[in-house]
Amino acid sequence: MFASRCINGLRIPCVVFYIVVVIAIFAYGFYVRSSGRPDVLEKSMTASPSVQNLDGWAMTHFFFWMFLGFWYPGKYLQAMGFSLAWEGIEDLLGRTNVTMGGSRLQLVGETVDGEVDENTGKQYWYGRYTTDTAYNLMGYILGSTLAKRFWPEDACKCSRCRATPEKCV
Repeated sequence: MFASRCINGLRIPCVVFYIVVVIAIFAYGFYVRSSGRPDVLEKSMTASPSVQNLDGWAMTHFFFWMFLGFWYPGKYLQAMGFSLAWEGIEDLLGRTNVTMGGSRLQLVGETVDGEVDENTGKQYWYGRYTTDTAYNLMGYILGSTLAKRFWPEDACKCSRCRATPEKCV
């Protein structure tokens, strides 16, 4: 069902990395909220109008998907399916007043963009569906290209998982 790769004799499905990243995002959001510090990933890296939304979050998108493209190359349909689904969830969380226990679910700290809560004046999670998906795709393409160049398909043979190159990737 999910792409998997045999790494040092251990078959690792890519969904493991998706889960780890989602946990890391929530942990980072909790840290930013509880510490009262600004979200350093929101700092823009360029003032150029031709490069939109290039900040730390965009770079985390790019490098995460580059990593996935390198370890699980050529799985474009699965990668973009997850990318579009996650960005859709982010967009929905940014535009919808999701409540838990009577208060709005705040997943990350105050933001430069996004909606403002009328009661507290604080801003919440925001999604950038178009640009984040573009950064995801660019990262995945670069990672897949690097994998084909530096980690050919026959390098996937490993004795412990007894996977053939066709089934291992």
